[in-house]
Amino acid sequence: SILADASAASAASAASTEEATTRASEKIAALERRILEERDAHATELSALREQHAVAAAAAEEARAEAEAAAKAEEEAEASSRAEGEEDPWFPPWVRRRAAHATEHVVGAAGFAKQNARALLAYVGVLEQADEVFAFIATKAAPHVETGKSLAIAAWGKLRELFEHVVETFAKARRNLGFLWEHVQKSGRARREYEARKGGWDVDEGPPRKSRTTAEYWSRQGARAGELGEEALEWSRAAWKRLRGWWTGASASASEKAAFVRDNVRRRATPKIVRFKAAIAKLSLPLAGAVATRWPTLPAWFLRRAGPLPEKYSLDPAELAKPMAEVFFWILVAMGASSIVYWTVFRTTPGDSLPDDAEFEIVHLPADDGTFVGRVVGGGVDVLVTLPDVQTAEQCEIMVSLNEVRVKALDGYHDVKIEIPSEARGRWNADEGGKWRKSATFDVRKGVLKIRLRPPTPAAEANGAVNAAGIEAGVAAMKIKGGGGRDGPAAAGKPPLSPPPPFSPLVPSDKTPGVKSPTPPAAEKTSEVLPKPKSPTKAKKTRAAKAAAAKAGGGN
Repeated sequence: SILADASAASAASAASTEEATTRASEKIAALERRILEERDAHATELSALREQHAVAAAAAEEARAEAEAAAKAEEEAEASSRAEGEEDPWFPPWVRRRAAHATEHVVGAAGFAKQNARALLAYVGVLEQADEVFAFIATKAAPHVETGKSLAIAAWGKLRELFEHVVETFAKARRNLGFLWEHVQKSGRARREYEARKGGWDVDEGPPRKSRTTAEYWSRQGARAGELGEEALEWSRAAWKRLRGWWTGASASASEKAAFVRDNVRRRATPKIVRFKAAIAKLSLPLAGAVATRWPTLPAWFLRRAGPLPEKYSLDPAELAKPMAEVFFWILVAMGASSIVYWTVFRTTPGDSLPDDAEFEIVHLPADDGTFVGRVVGGGVDVLVTLPDVQTAEQCEIMVSLNEVRVKALDGYHDVKIEIPSEARGRWNADEGGKWRKSATFDVRKGVLKIRLRPPTPAAEANGAVNAAGIEAGVAAMKIKGGGGRDGPAAAGKPPLSPPPPFSPLVPSDKTPGVKSPTPPAAEKTSEVLPKPKSPTKAKKTRAAKAAAAKAGGGN
């Protein structure tokens, strides 16, 4: 019975557990269905909103396009009506119409002439050759035409900017004058109102001032001014007389030279030109005979351009050769002029591929030492050197001295020597020692080399002063012991101090925007920093100076 009860209890608990699991799974399934239904509803609502937004955007775009088209049509109609009805104040109203008609006639005449010229070339049989020549000329002249167009566009842009600047300046000046006039009127009204209200200005002028100069002084000044004015007038008259004489002589000389040149051209050049044209006419006789044979009815108006024709005219090759010689002569002149222009202007030369010259700029830095000059200069300089066609800092060779900077690049093509002004050193006395604290960077994007020169630090200046004091003390000691000064035995045992080298090299570093330049190795430092010297105290300096003075006094 116990086992039966236990089995019944276990069966009941299993049934209850299964029932609870079923209810839980049903609730989970119901929640999942609810979530899916809400997600589907949200997606449907979102798609509907997107469709509505697309429809509204399309409608707005269509309305905007229609509005723009209507505005453009209205502007065109207004412009056309204004062009038709507006009268030019400088010209009568019929000038535009006649100008338009004349333009149409000119265009039509040009087209007719072009058509007849092509027909004539086709009749002669040289149309294809002429097209090839014209195509060749167009191909060769296209770069120059584009260059001319670009120059013309650039010039027009500059002129337009200048015109806009002038217009803007004039408008601003006009506004300023209007503002000034308005304020003058306002102040005048206020002054008149105050005078009407107070009955005049109540300003206490005080006692009359006495003149610091007498009437005699002013009379002397007037007499002196009169004498100076008479002298200046005499000098101006003499100068004008000299100038007029020189101008008369120069104009007469120029007229004589022009007459001489004109006479030489008439006596020398004109006969040679006539003989040259006669030679060309003689050489053109076969061609003239061929033309006369092929076209015996050549129009007479063509030959009348060279001179009058007799009443009974027959086509003669000798007569036809004269205008042909004239045409060939001017063709040769044009060919010579075009050849000279090509070889002197448009021909490429080896120097065209060379880079431009280098440019430099010196920027002073203030010393900020409390002086008036120190507000502007005295803190060193920044030397900006523009080097065209230089790509890296390795192509730059820099040498720095006290008063000069030398920069070489591109195997010596760029050789720049820059003088450093003495006022850039400020209070630093270069004779007492020290060097420029220098560094250099090269901007790859701009092609600019920046050299920074700064005076030495106060510690370096103190070190230079100590070295100078030590040298003077050593010279005094040599004078006392050997009596020979710098050339005595004391100086012979010790080699003389060698002066510092005039130039020291400086290696720049590349500086590319957005890219960190690598750290240079120890042998190629971009700046030279002097070590911090151990400066002696003031008491030690005083004792050394007193000892040197006592020894010098005892020796004397």
